Amino acid sequence: MKHLLFNLLIVLLILLAATTQAAEPPTAPMLRLETGFHTATIRRIATDAQGRWLATASEDKTLRLWDLGKDIRDTEKPNLLRTFRLPSGPGNEGKLNAVAMDPAGEWLATGGWTDVWGGSTTAIYILDRATGQMRQRIEGLGNVINHLCVSRDGQWLAAVLGGGKGLRVYAVKQGFRQVLSDRNYDGKDSYGCAFSPDSRSLVTTCDDGQIRRYSVEGRMNTASFRKEQQAATQGGKEPFAVAFHPAGDRLAVGFQDSTAVSVLDARQLTQLYAVDTEGIDNGNISIVTWSADGSFLFAGGLYDDGSGNNPVLRWANKGRGQRISWQAADTSVMDFAPC
Repeated sequence: MKHLLFNLLIVLLILLAATTQAAEPPTAPMLRLETGFHTATIRRIATDAQGRWLATASEDKTLRLWDLGKDIRDTEKPNLLRTFRLPSGPGNEGKLNAVAMDPAGEWLATGGWTDVWGGSTTAIYILDRATGQMRQRIEGLGNVINHLCVSRDGQWLAAVLGGGKGLRVYAVKQGFRQVLSDRNYDGKDSYGCAFSPDSRSLVTTCDDGQIRRYSVEGRMNTASFRKEQQAATQGGKEPFAVAFHPAGDRLAVGFQDSTAVSVLDARQLTQLYAVDTEGIDNGNISIVTWSADGSFLFAGGLYDDGSGNNPVLRWANKGRGQRISWQAADTSVMDFAPC
């Protein structure tokens, strides 16, 4: 019996040592080559409200900040201002899936497979846009951060997560105080979130096929979000990206398992109409956005038009009109709703 207890004690000590070691940051040197551009897939982009700066988050484990200039039509290419390198390690550790920018351009939020070694699984990093310094780290999100979005008034930051960990919402002006945690996402990944133009509503997507809508209640110092509506999507089983129309009355939804694009009523989450995707029979059209004036709906994804390219598609008349494959060289530069 003594030998058995001794052996069990040894096993427990080994497990404890392994757990402690796993919670420590990696210390092994990592070779980094500064190329001046990304060397892996760019997962997300974000801009400030005036379009002065562009932030790009990548699987190459860097966040890059670019100067778009006063008028991007007068600039051959953006000017790289800063490269942010978060704590990283082997494998996924340090890969960035998400970025959001304060509408005023004062701070950036980024995340992905961040702080895995810290025991909290993932963390959101709040970075100062002007100095590059870290302002804050929001810990304990529980799974990979797939997307971040910020309200137009700069009051709210939302994060959607993998593994069914759902949604978190933070009050920016109160030191990023958490005001909502919804973990009821049926064990599925969530990849999309968007705030309404008036910053009073938030919608999310999830691989469980559901769209969820939340609304602000209460005054600013004590305000919180509550879920008001949830509905199954039409057109695909895995809604990915979602975007509010500038008028706030409808939503565009793209799917990662389908070439469909749906436009929904923003309050009831019922389908208003399906966008014309006839003849698009491969890949997906998972990313959606509106022009700033709301006249055009744009979308893109893994759809290949047969030329080896993945075109950006454009529909007139709020998505009801004719579809064309849009390229910047074909027309003048257009304004888009903020990223």
